[in-house]
Amino acid sequence: KRFRATGRSMEKVNEKVPFPLELELQPYTVNRQKQPTHAAELESSLSTDSLILELFGVIEHSGSFQGGHYTAYVRTGASRWRHCSDTHVSEVSQAHVLGAQGFMLFYGQPLIGSVTQETE
Repeated sequence: KRFRATGRSMEKVNEKVPFPLELELQPYTVNRQKQPTHAAELESSLSTDSLILELFGVIEHSGSFQGGHYTAYVRTGASRWRHCSDTHVSEVSQAHVLGAQGFMLFYGQPLIGSVTQETE
């Protein structure tokens, strides 16, 4: 949450919230062949298949709650990132993206030339 209520007003939260390049969702998924019907069956129905999602976009807000500007970081290759701000697009480093104050994060399944494939 990037905004919080303080009494009768709202303010922007400027604290850095770290986020990963990859999310492993396997511990939070259920095996489709073993759908649980009771809570007791939940643990035995957890999936053992890896489900890794990769970061491909970040929206960042600069300014205050009353006004500001939204920009986006978009992954255009294995470790290639672009910063999009209105009519200006520039290449930025992956470290720069990970240092952003993410307002909204976009994760998806790995593509050819993905972060995972590049590091293998």
